[in-house]
Amino acid sequence: MARLGFKRCSKNEQPTLAIENSLFVQRFPSDPDFQYIAKMNGVTMKIRINDFPAEALYTLIAAEVAQESLDDWPSNWVRPKKT
Repeated sequence: MARLGFKRCSKNEQPTLAIENSLFVQRFPSDPDFQYIAKMNGVTMKIRINDFPAEALYTLIAAEVAQESLDDWPSNWVRPKKT
């Protein structure tokens, strides 16, 4: 898993905690670029699906700022079941 940190301010450090801790992710089908959404400590996070393999597979976005680029889904994140 590639982890690129984008620490902008203390408020935006929450996503790093999301990578290290369990995160319960929900589907967000109304936006094709952001298929997943989650909340942690009151911060809404979106998971963007990128143009893989030219880019990392996923980008974690919080407070409208890219926080982490990921090539793999973190094992401690709970992905919603396919319907």
